[in-house]
Amino acid sequence: DKGFFINQNIYIIGRKDNEINVNGVLLDPEDIVFSVNEVEDKLSQRNCAVFQKTGRHESIVFVFGAANLEESVFTSIFRNIKNILCRKFKVSNGEIIAVSKSGIVRTPSGKVSMKKTQQHLEDGRIDIVFRKEFSSHDNSSFHVRKMKTYERSPK
Repeated sequence: DKGFFINQNIYIIGRKDNEINVNGVLLDPEDIVFSVNEVEDKLSQRNCAVFQKTGRHESIVFVFGAANLEESVFTSIFRNIKNILCRKFKVSNGEIIAVSKSGIVRTPSGKVSMKKTQQHLEDGRIDIVFRKEFSSHDNSSFHVRKMKTYERSPK
């Protein structure tokens, strides 16, 4: 766990093993989620996960759970997340994914499990609603890819 002391009180702020190393800079997933939630009121901190893209040290993945999401709403959320990742955290490229509300994996205590969400996403066990890659160098218009969605029985 990561934390700090103030006036002899300990504050736990996250997990050290969740840190993301992007181009030699350590990023805190919880800080990224908090920063996005400050400007994007359609998302909840309890329904977002951030992790490093497997095999790509310069790329991160931001995943959020959403119900009944329209393409225009995803486009707006995508732009806000991309701006925060590129401007505040200096991330040069990555991917933003909207999944079904039940797609974010939780621990038994209800916290978001970044690692298990990443594993389930990579294994194809999460229903993807929208998915879009980004680059800090690409300011052109883009097309969102709508994914076929269906309900999966629990595994």
